[in-house]
Amino acid sequence: MMRVDMALGPPEEPAEDLVVVDIFRSSTSIVTALENGAKEIIPCHSLGRARILRRRLGEEALLVGEAIERLRFAPPPCAMSEADLTFGLGFALDAAGALRTALANVANLMLVHGRLASRPPLRLEPPEPRAKLAPNGKPGAWRREVWAEPTFGDHTQAQREVEVAVSALKRRNHYPDGAFGVVEWEPRPQELVDERAEYAAWRAGLEWLAAGLAGALETRTVLPPRAAWRPWAGDVEAEPLRDLFAPGALGVHDATEAAQFEASRATGRRRPIAGGSVYGFAPGKPGRGGREA
Repeated sequence: MMRVDMALGPPEEPAEDLVVVDIFRSSTSIVTALENGAKEIIPCHSLGRARILRRRLGEEALLVGEAIERLRFAPPPCAMSEADLTFGLGFALDAAGALRTALANVANLMLVHGRLASRPPLRLEPPEPRAKLAPNGKPGAWRREVWAEPTFGDHTQAQREVEVAVSALKRRNHYPDGAFGVVEWEPRPQELVDERAEYAAWRAGLEWLAAGLAGALETRTVLPPRAAWRPWAGDVEAEPLRDLFAPGALGVHDATEAAQFEASRATGRRRPIAGGSVYGFAPGKPGRGGREA
């Protein structure tokens, strides 16, 4: 018999085989945050300790996290309708229930995808019909049968109807009476609705978070989300922000101009560089009227 000892901390004695279970997902969050550009991670053993550390480091340290936690008690408003979630599917589906479940989980969606710098998975291809496969991996035939099963507590039996695979008779493509084929849709339409509901809840959470944090951070500017509301219906994302400091952007020097700019700073006079509208310090003396601004 195999014996397994459980320890809530480091083992007191060396062990040949040791399994570590990280139930708090902290190590996963740490390595993902560092990979996505975080400068440092300061683990805290409690929320109270984290609040003390926030007062020392600045008020913005936990402001975003606290805003997300409020979503656990009050999900964000979401104007997505059942018609939006079932767009292009044409099936009777539980869109309201899917959206209600997703909104109840919106805080976790925001935290997980914020840590991973990702979005909820979303398949945009429409479902395609295909034959249900039999146990042999080929399109099969099926028949409904009634099975009797014993019940607990007495000697009676309960009956239930099941679908079982049947094989062809000796003649090819001839099946027993009552046999039928089954057409399945891949991916399943309800799975697509569930994915759309999670995406809609995540998108609504971003909108709510951006509005709530607008103007609240001193060192960051919170912008509205670029993500489209209904990508499965053809909605497109907002235009990405231009990199104002990319080489060649208006008012930004390339490497050669930057070297010329630094080499001529001592003169104190500003003139257009290379005949353009970008001004830098160039050799020369101020004209009549004093120093140029």
